[in-house]
Amino acid sequence: MRYLHHVRLVTGYGGRSTRDEVDDQAIARFRSLIAAGGGALEPDGNELRVEVSGRCLTATVHRSAERGGELLATIGVAEHSRCGAALWRRLHQDCVVKLGRVTMRRDEVPPEPWSAACLEAGAEADAAAMRWLGDIERCLSWAWLVEVEQRTAARRQGGQGDGA
Repeated sequence: MRYLHHVRLVTGYGGRSTRDEVDDQAIARFRSLIAAGGGALEPDGNELRVEVSGRCLTATVHRSAERGGELLATIGVAEHSRCGAALWRRLHQDCVVKLGRVTMRRDEVPPEPWSAACLEAGAEADAAAMRWLGDIERCLSWAWLVEVEQRTAARRQGGQGDGA
């Protein structure tokens, strides 16, 4: 069974996630958000912003504008080491600069595929946010892995690939 290594840079929390932890409806919703470069997260209107680079994805989660627009988390998802090593270093460095501390070391890159999150101080102090951010990380990560898998399959069948 394929699994995803899931870690939080600040707390060191980690584990494996399997595809069956995320339903198909959530995968479809997050694939739409990825394709659009982000959007509002239901039901609270928090905002997701997404950047894609090859087979890696970087996303930020912000509180809704009505609640101040504060950055809550930066999430990286790596499907391949070609972009994964650089993404890990960038996430690690950004997290150290912002928070002054991380538990995960710069050289402790998990095997791909992985998902890593740097939770901002505002999120760490909000127990409810910590719970739903974990769900967002998992849904976003699996949606991205499904997207990459389908792009790769389309290229192999002679379809329109985007070089991801």
